[in-house]
Amino acid sequence: MRVLYKFKFLLIASLTIFMACNNEDPAPTVIVEGIITNSTDRPVENAAINIASGGTVIGSVTTDSSGKYTLPGLAPGDYSLTITSEGYNEVVESITLVQETLNVNKDYTLLGSANITGQIINSQTGGGLSNAQVSFYFQDDDSGGRVETDTSEANADLVTATDFQGNYSIDNAPTGTFVCVVRGNGFTPRVIQDIQFNSGSNPQDNTVLVEELSEGAIRIVLTWGENPFDLDSHLTGPDGVDRFHMYFVNQNPIPSVNLDVDDVFSFGPETTTISTLSAGTYRYSVHNYSDQSTNGTVGINSSPTQVEVYDENGLVKTYTAPTASNGDGNTWRVFEVVVDVSGNYQINDVNTYINAINFSDIDNFRTETKIATFHLTDF
Repeated sequence: MRVLYKFKFLLIASLTIFMACNNEDPAPTVIVEGIITNSTDRPVENAAINIASGGTVIGSVTTDSSGKYTLPGLAPGDYSLTITSEGYNEVVESITLVQETLNVNKDYTLLGSANITGQIINSQTGGGLSNAQVSFYFQDDDSGGRVETDTSEANADLVTATDFQGNYSIDNAPTGTFVCVVRGNGFTPRVIQDIQFNSGSNPQDNTVLVEELSEGAIRIVLTWGENPFDLDSHLTGPDGVDRFHMYFVNQNPIPSVNLDVDDVFSFGPETTTISTLSAGTYRYSVHNYSDQSTNGTVGINSSPTQVEVYDENGLVKTYTAPTASNGDGNTWRVFEVVVDVSGNYQINDVNTYINAINFSDIDNFRTETKIATFHLTDF
């Protein structure tokens, strides 16, 4: 009996030890997580994070819309972490995970090789607009790059704001093709497509942000390049008795019409506002003050010159100066606004070149359009 008892005791003890060994907790693993952002503190979505051990990738995840990632539990040891995202420089880091640490937070900032500068201009002053928000969104570049279609403020890939002079800059931005949206309090948002950022310096053209209008008002914004130095806005229309002529000499011919900005040092803007429309025809033209010869329109066309028309709903018309030849004149007659007695209006394209005797050729500026049979002095 004593032998049998000893055998049972040894068997139970052996089973107890075996079960205790099998019930031991597995070796602890380490969770690695973090947030990937860029140089403007915006989250980088769909960045790829690979973890490798001994040169072999053992795990891969991508960041979500908040830039967050979580790698699966990893055994303690030495690893190589690689982060890639379209347009950004690759990040590679060696990390060591120890058993005593169960969670490791690894946040990273992805940097690109593009540096961006620009200026936002106030349509009503011609000077820089402070505190405007400049946002960039990845756009399909037809080469397998990222695609961004939602241009809401919260979804921007890069964001910055202008300083007190309207200047902005972004260093270490990604390369690629972008959509730009510029917003300002009380201004109509502006969207610019197909902006290409390359490695190095990427100066952007000045962007004019146009102040919002009340119902029934129209605003006309003229912009051009470095040459000619001086292009002038000319607007004629009904004044209740005859026809007024608004230009740099007579900037406020009637209470409802004003030349808000007269630019004489290239680029523009020149801004004209009609606060209230009266029945009749308004006529808008661009005169080349810098070259008043009959070859002046060549300078207008080659600048390039653009006219935008806004109402309370935002941008409604955009005109680009048509092809010009020597002898076409010195003035681009752009459009007319025809207003009925009820205040309803229609914008009619004219988009042709004519010649003015000089900038003060008031009688010809007032003349009604004869689109089919105009003469060089028919202004």
